[in-house]
Amino acid sequence: GVPLPLAGAVTDDGPTSGLALVWSQRSGPRILAISDPVAAETTAAAAQEPGQYRFRLTAGDGTSRSFAEVEHQVSGSEAPVLT
Repeated sequence: GVPLPLAGAVTDDGPTSGLALVWSQRSGPRILAISDPVAAETTAAAAQEPGQYRFRLTAGDGTSRSFAEVEHQVSGSEAPVLT
């Protein structure tokens, strides 16, 4: 398989001491390593098992926190499909 792209856009809503973000895997047939879990754009390891993989990007500034999710559907020997 090919690595699964994970890309998010993060903006801060005001002056804070910093913006922290982290990617995590929410579901999937296997746990995949995330190459740089604290980067807005990164990849997850190539999925060797078909199925649906869901990842979450969580961002927080110490005052508020939000998240967005991305899904990849991996089938057989095909490249992943972003949904």
